[in-house]
Amino acid sequence: DTHAFLLSHVIKNVPTLPFCQVLEWMTTALKQILDGATGFSIKNIKAVRAIRLDNFFTRDYEFILSAKYSLIALSPVLIMELRDNNGTLFY
Repeated sequence: DTHAFLLSHVIKNVPTLPFCQVLEWMTTALKQILDGATGFSIKNIKAVRAIRLDNFFTRDYEFILSAKYSLIALSPVLIMELRDNNGTLFY
């Protein structure tokens, strides 16, 4: 029952990772990258595809959250991506 929250995130009988979980991962990563800072915002998140957890109880899932700095309109921006270990882009 440690994953009971997935019961309310089912699409066509398949559990799907909630967006708020991805947002939490991004927030945690940002705090580490920014050395514990809390004065940041997360904007323009684009869901490319749902993270379907087929065979959730019999398969391990691995996701890679990457971040890189860029300049947009002369302002530093951290661009983040969430992919699986096959390179499929989700966010």
